Amino acid sequence: MPGYDAHSRPLVEASQLAMDELLRCLESGGPGPVPGLDPEQLAEWTQARGATATPDRAGTALAIWARLHGLASLEINGNFTSVGVDPGPLYADAVRSGPGGTEIP
Repeated sequence: MPGYDAHSRPLVEASQLAMDELLRCLESGGPGPVPGLDPEQLAEWTQARGATATPDRAGTALAIWARLHGLASLEINGNFTSVGVDPGPLYADAVRSGPGGTEIP
């Protein structure tokens, strides 16, 4: 995409606001830890952001973020159109479920 800069200030600020909201949504509960993610790295990341999420919740937030980012990237690049698939149900499932398909309260 011409002129796209993933590190531009407006995009970074908007992404941080969205992640902050996702972390807030997960503060009251959610699936357990994401296997393989380092709890110390997650704790450092949340502290640097001023977030109060536990490392488990931060890992869940990152897993959801990555899943939605992947779906959006595929849609932007026309991959769903090229195979004739409506991605709506995939988005709904990603928002409704955490890592490994576990339900988010």
